[in-house]
Amino acid sequence: MKFKKKSQTIVATVFHKKALKNIKNFFESLNTQKDKNFDLLVFNDGVSNIEKKFNTKINHKIINCHGSINENRINLINHCKKMNYKYLIFIDSDDYMDLSLIHISEPTRLGM
Repeated sequence: MKFKKKSQTIVATVFHKKALKNIKNFFESLNTQKDKNFDLLVFNDGVSNIEKKFNTKINHKIINCHGSINENRINLINHCKKMNYKYLIFIDSDDYMDLSLIHISEPTRLGM
């Protein structure tokens, strides 16, 4: 599937084998966001059959990678910059997000 940017906001994460036990919660918190105007970028570090684990209709892109935690995060951020997103929200793949995270994270909504 060819990825097409649909938003100015991107949620970015790195998937790795240790985080798989929480992947259901990760997608649940993404899917229940009050503001659905965002794209998802996943750097996949060694998780096999990653698409089968996706439980979302959110516009997303997956890039396979292999590196240290820091290397993957730096490369992820640099990739988001190259894609010209205005807002980047980095989330660890084993985190659960508040339902309003996307809504309250955009500076225009914070009066900035």
